[in-house]
Amino acid sequence: MRGLRGRPLRAGGYTLLELMTVVAIISILALIALPIYKGFAVRAQVSEGLGLMGNFKTSIGYYYLVNGRWPLTNRQAGLALPTSYSGKYVHSIGIEPIMSGATYSGQIEVVIVYDSGKISVLGTNNTIAFRPDAESGGSFTWDCSYGTVPDQYRPHVCR
Repeated sequence: MRGLRGRPLRAGGYTLLELMTVVAIISILALIALPIYKGFAVRAQVSEGLGLMGNFKTSIGYYYLVNGRWPLTNRQAGLALPTSYSGKYVHSIGIEPIMSGATYSGQIEVVIVYDSGKISVLGTNNTIAFRPDAESGGSFTWDCSYGTVPDQYRPHVCR
C-alpha cells in the first residue's frame, strides 16, 4: 500500500522490544522506590508517639523543678493514665521508674508503647523510651536512644 506521495505506509505503534524495554525500566525503578517508601511510611507511623508525648516533657520538667525529683507515675506528674495517650499506632505512653535490681535508681523514662501488629514491619512489643536529664540552670535534655524500635525507623534525633 502506498501513501499520498508514493512512499510505502509504515504500520503505527511500538515494537515488542520497545515495550519490553519500557516495562523493564519501570520494574527496576519500582524495585528501588518501594523499600524507600516503606521506610518513610514506618518512620511517619513511629513519629505519632513523639507528637502524643509533647505534654510529658512540660509536666515532668515542672514536677522536677517544684519537687527536686522525678515523678514516678503519670498521675504524680499530673497526667492521665498511660492508655489515655493512644493513637492509631500508639498503645500507651507512661512514666516508669528505672530500677537497679529492686532499688529505684533515681531516674525515670517515658515509654511509648506501639500497638502490636499495627506497624507491620515492627512486629510486637516495640517501644521508644525517653530519659530526662536535668542540667544546671533548670534546663533538661531528653535521651531517646532506648527501647526496642530499630534505629532505621526512629526519628533522626533518636538514632
